[in-house]
Amino acid sequence: MAARNRGAAVLLVSEDLDELLELSDRLVVMFHGRLVYETRASDADLTEIGRHMAGH
Repeated sequence: MAARNRGAAVLLVSEDLDELLELSDRLVVMFHGRLVYETRASDADLTEIGRHMAGH
């Protein structure tokens, strides 16, 4: 958090959506090695994220 607050870019990879929503500014969903969805954490819709995680 200190590095992020100093303006550094931090890549956080996790399957824990609660953790990601708490710590992230933006979320990106990967499916089969491809980036398929991106949103600001403050605008995140868990249903939409889940849909993209499932490949739909």
